Amino acid sequence: MATSPQDYEQLLAPLENAPGLVRRPLSEQEIQALEREIGLPAPAGVRVWLAKVGLLQDVSTVDASDFELHEEPADAVQARRHILELLGQAGQDLFPFGHDGAGDEIAVRGDDLVFIDHERRTTQVHGSFRDWIVAVVEEAVARAAEEPDVEKFWCVQFSFEATSEQPIFDALKTISDVQVPGKQWLQKPTTPAGVKPAKLAFVFLGQGRLMSRSTYKGWSSPHYSFDYEEPVKTPAEKSIIRRLDALFSSRPELKYQLVDYGPLEWPPHDKGESPSDVPASDGKPWWKFW
Repeated sequence: MATSPQDYEQLLAPLENAPGLVRRPLSEQEIQALEREIGLPAPAGVRVWLAKVGLLQDVSTVDASDFELHEEPADAVQARRHILELLGQAGQDLFPFGHDGAGDEIAVRGDDLVFIDHERRTTQVHGSFRDWIVAVVEEAVARAAEEPDVEKFWCVQFSFEATSEQPIFDALKTISDVQVPGKQWLQKPTTPAGVKPAKLAFVFLGQGRLMSRSTYKGWSSPHYSFDYEEPVKTPAEKSIIRRLDALFSSRPELKYQLVDYGPLEWPPHDKGESPSDVPASDGKPWWKFW
């Protein structure tokens, strides 16, 4: 017997008593827009998940789920294209939901989680969506009870392939002034693979940041990146991350990509500085502190 939307809502109800968890539910209009882009109505369970939890969230973690969820509409749309490329007509009723990080997709068909093997181009039922929600919610609620007051931030890395750092700084200057106090790159040891990394300190919106540059003889241009974070409760209309993402995406010459680390607890700095502000951190991204 199929699980009803009301049943799924009951399964997710315990999240209402776990305020420390990150959830950014989608509106009905946003869900409908996503369905139109994907070209398929969302199964009942996925629809309730999107309405109660959303895409940007930390309810599901590796402690309770063996796959990662899509965190942006564009990711789900791309996954849908990938599924259809792999399976053709056989994938028409598969709604994209996540991935395993190795090229394989996770989709939902009715109440089933379906694993899509990208090498064999085959599918296999991965379990029930209902059971997955039960396990994820149980772990999330227990985790929230242990650390109810932990402040969380949306952490990303902006990544580019550009001729120099100047086009990136020029883009940033359309939002706010950019200062480069030292104006010199700090060279780091060359890696065993022959990649030459370097760091450059700069100030944007009053905060110190580190621009990373990597060069390699086989690349046509250097690779640049810098980390950014903001409280997960920042309204979408005030989000600097969303604003920068849209800005960089509009400039094809930057060959831009967003690396989304998702909602993370703030690293154990005494004053809550950005990693780029802490000399001992050497500008490490957040996930390297664990």
